[in-house]
Amino acid sequence: MLALQSSISTNVIQNAYASFEAAPQVSTAGIAASVISGVVRLPAAKLLNIWGRTEGFLVFVGVYLLGLVILAACNNPTSYAAGYVLYWVGYDAVYLILDVFMADTSGLRNRAFAFGFASTPFICTAFTGPLAAESFLKTASWRWAYGVFAIVMPFVFLPLAVIFKFYQRKAESMYIYGRESSGRSTLESIVHYFHEFDVMGAFLLTSAFLLLLLPFSLASYGRAEYSSAAFISMIIIGFILFVLFGLWERHLAHNHFIQWRVFKHPTVLGACGLSACLFFSYYTWELYFYNFCVIVYRLSISMTGYMGQIYNVGSCFWSAIFGITVYITKQFKYTCLGFGLPLILLGAGLMIHFRSAGGNIGYIVMCQIFIAFGGGTLVIGEDMAVMAASDREGVPMMLSLIGLF
Repeated sequence: MLALQSSISTNVIQNAYASFEAAPQVSTAGIAASVISGVVRLPAAKLLNIWGRTEGFLVFVGVYLLGLVILAACNNPTSYAAGYVLYWVGYDAVYLILDVFMADTSGLRNRAFAFGFASTPFICTAFTGPLAAESFLKTASWRWAYGVFAIVMPFVFLPLAVIFKFYQRKAESMYIYGRESSGRSTLESIVHYFHEFDVMGAFLLTSAFLLLLLPFSLASYGRAEYSSAAFISMIIIGFILFVLFGLWERHLAHNHFIQWRVFKHPTVLGACGLSACLFFSYYTWELYFYNFCVIVYRLSISMTGYMGQIYNVGSCFWSAIFGITVYITKQFKYTCLGFGLPLILLGAGLMIHFRSAGGNIGYIVMCQIFIAFGGGTLVIGEDMAVMAASDREGVPMMLSLIGLF
């Protein structure tokens, strides 16, 4: 259901843009949502260990549903931006919690297949999502594309919350898991959690990323020139906040927002570096791929949409197969290094060669399949790497750390 809702949202969001004149604010909301959701992952991971899986799940389901309601009812770009940020923060956190639940209920050998199999619904929604979105736009409006899921999703999430609570109670009855009363007053609890979640560190890091990235969005819409005082000052303040964040974490924070000690583990450091490289390499060409297919190869809208879904379908399909391979061979490192990495480099290199206007579209499809299979291997590989380097309590933090990059 989350995959279907995400696919529909992707296809109706352009109509939401058209409903408002202030398109830069809508674009800014996308950047803010990406930054905030990445940063919120770390305190969300702590929340799962302190309050429990069920409580954390219900909190972020509430944030997700609130975002959907605001999106369905918004009448201006400001309210749309607020709703989109809440929606995306909740959506991303819910996916993190589902990954943590799969890690909790499976052994390390089975997790690659569990993670890969959980992504297979994206194969179906890659084709059904656009059709459902088109139906919403023809028979109702883009608002109902969000409103329907605000009504339906509670009935999807509540049974899962009951399952979470059932297994938590079962673990407590077996004395595997238990929580004791802290004995703190309300004020003491507020101060304790302020330091436990390092609220100041989260604020500094989020502000630094926003001030560093938002000026480029504003400049692309003509709201701020590169030579303007507003653009330059935001960039400078962003860098200063990064320095302040480092000083805060080094000297003043009671509990570090980012557990720096984990970077001493070469497996974790390598996985985080791989995650950053994969995201950077993917979005450097993906942002222009749609227009490239329309203009250079003169494809129809539907055919261009299918071209854009090759990576999603291919990577989700292959990740499940790779999970079976990990279960059989009991290793993932050599498959990533010997198959995934060379394949994604080959696909990216051939994309450069076959990008000319007179080329055959079949070669572009071939390159996309190479990149999809290589990406599906490496994404599961980086998740397996950080989980192999941690215990049960550390899994949420490790998966959150990957998302931060």
